Amino acid sequence: MKLSQSAYFDSTPHQFSLDQVTQPFLFQTLEMDHIRQALSLPPSSSIIDFGCGSGRASIYFLRHGYHVHAVDISHRSLNNLTRIYRQFKKPSWGKLTTSDHLFPGQFSAIIGSDILHHVNLKEVLPQLYLVLAPGGKIVFSEPNALNITWYFHYLLKHVPWHIESGILQCNLPYLYSVLRQSGFRQIELSGHGLFPTRLFNSFPRLCYFNCFKLGNNIISRPFAFRYLISAQK
Repeated sequence: MKLSQSAYFDSTPHQFSLDQVTQPFLFQTLEMDHIRQALSLPPSSSIIDFGCGSGRASIYFLRHGYHVHAVDISHRSLNNLTRIYRQFKKPSWGKLTTSDHLFPGQFSAIIGSDILHHVNLKEVLPQLYLVLAPGGKIVFSEPNALNITWYFHYLLKHVPWHIESGILQCNLPYLYSVLRQSGFRQIELSGHGLFPTRLFNSFPRLCYFNCFKLGNNIISRPFAFRYLISAQK
């Protein structure tokens, strides 16, 4: 029996490690650094973490002083995130709110990681557009459909194909097209890593070089490990 997306990710074994939410590996921190760099907004800005899961992006941005509205279909994930926030928050952290759905608002930005390939982009991107303030920005980190290592990863981890098949829509022509159709402008896609970023976690300089340099030049970008997708309302 095939599990739905919501049922699959509401299962604890398929959720992001809570230890890594509070103490992420270097390669995970560099991914968030790259999102924050692309976001180019000061702390205290109000942002949405769309498809937040247990909060690896939310906790990172809260720690940096951003006010985060975390959105996810999994109530278990939202409860875990709230518990972690209450346990670890400090006075310098931003404020956290949560919801299982989007609602009209005036947010400065929407960020996320590994979520766009789990949704129907033609339905979701117009919704994201509506909740952004004028000039608001989206920045998402997504797997690149042209990087073959993802398919080996799904195979070795026994991830059902119907869960991850949305990776096929994470290609440059389709992303540009659907973003334009949804009203976004100033669309930019940058590469994040050429090789799986986890491989260099124990070698900080190599890890940084792979994340920020190898996958983001004119030759290697089409085959980058991840894409950072940014666009403006």
